[in-house]
Amino acid sequence: MRAAGQAYDVLRTDEIQRIHRGALRILDEMGMQVENERLLRLLGDAGLAVDLEDERVRFPIPYVER
Repeated sequence: MRAAGQAYDVLRTDEIQRIHRGALRILDEMGMQVENERLLRLLGDAGLAVDLEDERVRFPIPYVER
């Protein structure tokens, strides 16, 4: 991050990695709400776990990292 022309390390590398792992876990376990039936169907056709009733799609960790 830069502020007033100076570079600042706000987070340590291990903290960034923890945030990244947490985001991957959320996408994998809880997924994301998508309020577009056509897009949900396309994501389902791509092999993702889609719940049309809840308008939710889950993204497995390997899929996101790829």
